[in-house]
Amino acid sequence: MPYSARRMLINMQDDSPIFFIHIPKTAGTSFRKGLEQALGNDALCYDYAEDAAETSYLVRQHLYRQQDPFRFSQAFEASGARVIAGHVPANKYIDLIGARRTLTFLRDPIQRVVSEYWHFVRHQGWRDSLEAFYRKPRFINRQSKMLQGVPLEALGFIGLTERYAQSLEQLNRCFGLTVENLALNSAPDKQAPIYELHSQQLEEVRRLNRQDIALYDQALQLFEQREAMCRKGLPYAHGAIQQAGLKRVSGWGWWAGGSDEPLTVRVTRNNQPVGEARATLLRPVLLRWGLPRSGYVGFHLEYQAQPGDVVRCEVADTGQRLGQVTVQAAAS
Repeated sequence: MPYSARRMLINMQDDSPIFFIHIPKTAGTSFRKGLEQALGNDALCYDYAEDAAETSYLVRQHLYRQQDPFRFSQAFEASGARVIAGHVPANKYIDLIGARRTLTFLRDPIQRVVSEYWHFVRHQGWRDSLEAFYRKPRFINRQSKMLQGVPLEALGFIGLTERYAQSLEQLNRCFGLTVENLALNSAPDKQAPIYELHSQQLEEVRRLNRQDIALYDQALQLFEQREAMCRKGLPYAHGAIQQAGLKRVSGWGWWAGGSDEPLTVRVTRNNQPVGEARATLLRPVLLRWGLPRSGYVGFHLEYQAQPGDVVRCEVADTGQRLGQVTVQAAAS
């Protein structure tokens, strides 16, 4: 392993706060109860809507009544709480906590939709059909909507409901936590029910939730990639290509674990080396994510390419792929 990669074998095991985006019906209840068990009830601050019993006083007072995020941030810090969690979109608290300390779980979109339907039947008095439920706009692409505005590659951790135990192992390792595998809020007599739909229902749910399906596929790839890096004993990096054209490629990236050492990105075109670039450029539009290196995490490299060329970026120290793009013709 290169020397610089060995230096990156650190984790995020500190007392910095964590933001947990609890997407409904993704094992989030089990996870937050596990957090309570591991950290203590006082360590968690909840936001499950103004009238929800679970919502913490600090959230209700400063955000819903006074609508003063600054006062909330002061009160949250003074409280000593370590986690903000709730059915809230990523953009609500990512400015306060930062993307590196933000985590969530995703679930197969079809299974998640049907699971939420049965939850509404059992607990919310839903009496209409499954079709009426999954056609409502609020239940379509639910996962994508909650994570809108923040790319998956930037989030500190993404777990998978279908691989919950493995996700917990990965998360505990990354954040220095000891969250146990609890099974709560599941359907009666089943820990992980598999819902089956008629072919027409399945086709319609897939069509309506195409964004969530693409998001889940991406999350699965990132999850597998992180596991592979761990098995090799190599550090993980967050990063993505922003643009790859005929003359240059640009993107961003940083080491997981809070290191301020910049990534070195290797660029290839049609599997042939083009050059390397260090991720040391300012990305102002990403600053609200609470990036390492004060936002100096961007890279770009100039080259000559043709339409149809495949440009790939990877971490030079470890070989981890950050993305690949097929170059398109310049707009006329």
